[in-house]
Parts: sequence; C-alpha cells; structure tokens
Amino acid sequence: MNFGDGLRTAIASSGLSLDEIARRVAASGHRVSTSTISAWQSGISVPARTASLRALGELERVLGTKAGELVGLVPGSTSRRRTHARSADPAVDASAMWSNRDAVSRLLSRLGAVTEDLAEPEKLFRRLRLTVDAEGNHRHLTIGSLVQAGSEPATRLLYLHQFPWIAELPTIVAPHGLVFNRFKGDHANGLGAFELLFDPPLPARAAAFVEYTVVHPPRLNTTFLEVRTGPTCRELVLSATFDPARRPKRCWAYRKPDAQAEEIRLAELTGNAERTTYQFVRLDPPRGIHGIRWEYDDGR
Repeated sequence: MNFGDGLRTAIASSGLSLDEIARRVAASGHRVSTSTISAWQSGISVPARTASLRALGELERVLGTKAGELVGLVPGSTSRRRTHARSADPAVDASAMWSNRDAVSRLLSRLGAVTEDLAEPEKLFRRLRLTVDAEGNHRHLTIGSLVQAGSEPATRLLYLHQFPWIAELPTIVAPHGLVFNRFKGDHANGLGAFELLFDPPLPARAAAFVEYTVVHPPRLNTTFLEVRTGPTCRELVLSATFDPARRPKRCWAYRKPDAQAEEIRLAELTGNAERTTYQFVRLDPPRGIHGIRWEYDDGR
C-alpha cells in the first residue's frame, strides 16, 4: 500500500471531514491545510518538509492509526527518520541558532512553521548589504540568496530577524522573485517573522536567485550585522556601508557555533579607501552564526 492509499483509507475510517481533521491537527500546534491533506490522499504529493512530517505524526493520532503507520508509508521514511534523529542532536539543532528558542517557536507557529523551515528551501549563496545612516541607525538591509528547492516545490521563504526592540514594524520593499505575504511580530522579545511567496512557485530541485530589502524601524542602532548559515551554504557575503558623517573606527568579522557560544573573531576588515564600506566574504562557511561588528570613535 502506498502513502496516498493508506491515508485515504484512514480518513474514510475516521469519518472526519478534511476541515475537521485540519482543525484538530492545528489545535496541537501542527498546521496542515485541507488542500495539502487532499493532495496527500490523492497521491499528488507526499510529506517531505520538516513541518509536514511533524504534522503527519499528529495526523496519525487524530485519525486513530497506530503510531508510525502512515509515516512508514512515506517514500524514504527510513532515511528521514535518521535525519530527524540527527536534528535532535543539540549540536545540530536549528533552534540553537536563536537565543530565545521558545519565543521563536511560538512566533513561527503563527505562520504554520517550525524552526527547521527557516532553512527551506536550501540557501546556496547568501548576500547581505546593510546601509547605516549618520546617526548609526540601520536604514535598510538588502538580502539576496541563491536558493534550491528540495523534493517538493518551494512555495514560500521565511525571514526571521531578532531586534533589540521594535519601535515600528519593519517593511519589505523591492522583492525580486518573491511576493510579500504576511508578517508576524513578537514585540516583547524583539522578533519579527516575514513570509514571502515565490512568484511563481519554485519547482522541485530547481534553483533561483531571489532578493528583497528590509526597511528597518527607526532607532535601530546596533553595531553588528549577522546571519545564520546552514550546511548547504557555499558562499557568504556580508557588507555594511556607512554615512561619511560617521565612519566606524574599526570593523571585524566573527562567528559563533550557536546563539549561546562566545564570539570567535575571524578577521579585521580594512574597508575601502574612504572607510565607508566594509565587506566580509567566506566560502563554505561552517554552520552557525556569522557576522561583522564595528565600533565608533566614541566607543559605541
């Protein structure tokens, strides 16, 4: 029996409608749409994303099947279980990349996502370009990525940012290959999560370059820029351009294996001749947090 047949049989035996099934699964914090369940039982697609596989476990409970009965019918389920077992290892736990794991999980759940979904689709190249004004405020951040879909078409990209505070909501402008869909914020924990939709959806195994600019809220004046990289990232470029009225005294690159680790200083950055633009490039960066940090003459 294949997965679609097994799911269709379980749904028929439960006597529940697809809407009711989706509602009960969502009540446990695992969201899956009725259209997705319909596509699964029709054989159009199978669960492949981390969030889908987690929802499938809850779906088994709602339908009254034995634990693992439907999961075992998913093609490649054995290798997936090994992958999830590795993900449970704290050394490779995606949630370790964020200082407030519970808050991040709660925020992403409002978008029907889990922490691992931040890595999907795979990001092969990352380029972040930050502009800083004369007051030291982050004005806007342009993020470009070469992405590749997995075994399922990619329909969305999630962007999560942790701010020291959010006086006003950040906004997305000038998206390329993407369309802004929705934003969820957690003011108390300084978190913001964007959901952008691929336009058009990215076919399975296909690659595309996407780009968008985040316009930051006023008075965001931290002295660092950092990004979290996964095991698929082959090239990373971080740059910051400063207003000539307030150039940094020095700038350096760093990395951290996870959010709780101490910073490891990688290199002093010399910048351009005017000392207004600093850039850090790393090939095959190790998984973790990479950033550039700077300080001004006044010590800030």
